[in-house]
Amino acid sequence: MGQPKFWEFVIDSLTIFDRLKALQSRTAPGDFLFLASLVDELGDVGEHFDRLAGRAQADALLSYAFVASLIDKASSESHAKLMLQDIGSTAGTESRQDERNRTVSRALHTSDARWKYLTLATGILRASLCVVALGRQPLMATAWRVLARAALDAPTLGLLAHGIDIRQLCMAHADEPILRANGARALGIKLIELNKVPEDLLVSAGGELVKSVNCGFTPERFSRCLASLKLLANFLTRTEGRTWTLSPIVRISTEDSLTLIVRELLLHRLRRLRPTDAPLRELVSRENWQIFEDTGTFYLLRKGIVGRERYIVTLPGHAYLSPHPTLTEYYDWEEDPRRFLKHHVREIARSAVVSCVQLRLARLESLQMNQQAQKLVADVLAEATT
Repeated sequence: MGQPKFWEFVIDSLTIFDRLKALQSRTAPGDFLFLASLVDELGDVGEHFDRLAGRAQADALLSYAFVASLIDKASSESHAKLMLQDIGSTAGTESRQDERNRTVSRALHTSDARWKYLTLATGILRASLCVVALGRQPLMATAWRVLARAALDAPTLGLLAHGIDIRQLCMAHADEPILRANGARALGIKLIELNKVPEDLLVSAGGELVKSVNCGFTPERFSRCLASLKLLANFLTRTEGRTWTLSPIVRISTEDSLTLIVRELLLHRLRRLRPTDAPLRELVSRENWQIFEDTGTFYLLRKGIVGRERYIVTLPGHAYLSPHPTLTEYYDWEEDPRRFLKHHVREIARSAVVSCVQLRLARLESLQMNQQAQKLVADVLAEATT
């Protein structure tokens, strides 16, 4: 078979986006069989992903990851409301997938196990598509970020990156913040990326984990991974410290606090931007859209005489503002991120992201101790046999 023609790419792209949009509209909290059917449909959509190329593939991956995250939020809300205790039923004749899901639900005796199963399933689907994308476009930034984040949640998913140039991807990601800042500065715009900066740290940590899973755990890789997670934990949990003054934020230090930064930002007038508004349109036209497109809602902040200094601000995502993020809360945040942030500033230090980061730190520190113990035992045995 030859390569798909251009019109086939267009048809496949429209089909995938239409199906993802339909799946998004149906995503809601429910019983196990309902949510499992959403995951199955997400998997079916992904089977056509490798027929796309170039920008269409990158856009489809972003939409796919977004819908997967909505299914995760619906699963989390269902778990919190004890809805996963109910296996559920299907209308009419059960398909083979329904029968399989019913068998799985019986094997998973608790709602907690069913919730973890659903979350792992969406993680596997996202990671698999990222590997497909990186096979076609080895330096696709979006695919690498999604894969690194998935591996941070489930390190075994890092094995899917076998055969991919992980070192080059890690180096390219390390340069991204500077590239974003330079691209904006050339247009007279400064960046305050409160959505992007924490994600950069998570991707850096996930990248080191992917590298370790595929190339071996070393003290240096452990150190870099733990350093990124500890810096992020400090940034999120710190509620006191030096007063932050309005300035660009591309990277953070141990003295920075997300809580203090957003409290200061909320004192300023923030105007929500649409993709067609001038400052954002200028950034897009400079071919930085692949860098900027997944950073969420944008706001414009002006400072100085007649507002000559222009800042583009992205606010923290929903998961950084709630201890137990749900799909219902997400839609509240999406409607007005600034208002949601204003009413949930105090939740930052105990948000779901903080809990996840602390859990990952504990797991990695435990793994590091195990590696050190194994090395010590191996050295003792080697010396005893010489």
